[in-house]
Amino acid sequence: MTDRETPDRKATEREPTGREAEDDEVTRLLEALAAKEQPRTGWLLRGVRQPESVADHSWGTAYLCAIHAGPAGVDSGRAVAMAVIHDLAEAVTGDIPNRGASPEHETAHDTTDSGQDAGGHGTGDALAEHGSKAQAERAALSELVGELPGKAEVEGLWEEYAAGATPTARFVRDMNLIDMCLQAYRYAQAERANPSDLWEFFESTAPRIATPFARSLYNRLRARYRDAYGPRGEGA
Repeated sequence: MTDRETPDRKATEREPTGREAEDDEVTRLLEALAAKEQPRTGWLLRGVRQPESVADHSWGTAYLCAIHAGPAGVDSGRAVAMAVIHDLAEAVTGDIPNRGASPEHETAHDTTDSGQDAGGHGTGDALAEHGSKAQAERAALSELVGELPGKAEVEGLWEEYAAGATPTARFVRDMNLIDMCLQAYRYAQAERANPSDLWEFFESTAPRIATPFARSLYNRLRARYRDAYGPRGEGA
């Protein structure tokens, strides 16, 4: 083949067409919806029948942020956005708690080696490849958002939540815990688990509440649970 006939490599490498780029966006959006189908592992470990999904929990956290951000003194829009995406990576990795842990026993992006997601599918490969839960989730989030228009904002909110250093992040992390306790109470009311088994979710939350507003809300919720189910949920 002569030089004239040699294909120009750059000429053969083209940018995706508009349709292909749109299709990639649709693919990533569809992948994110898997969060609606990922059960929360901690509830499964405690024998809760048909537990909430990761997306259910994210909605609950976002709702708490929407109604409490003002009294807590943080920006409502930013808090709600952070709550919506704080567990987004679990659409890919699954919910990976420490063995025997409550759904929020470890912080949202702590290292863990459980190797199995909420649906019973192995996540060991992801952890082996990326080394820790935080690394696996960061890689999964990057995969999910790709080059979507809001990529930088979504990743920024996720990292801010993971660090837990800003007032907004601390507030959202607390609402994350409050949602877990509310859900435990709901499961006790519906007799979907033994109240004494659910009490540990309150116990694991107590030392981790970071804001005075959330502490007050937690104390009221905890007192009501004890009134209904007795100390440690062992009967009134």
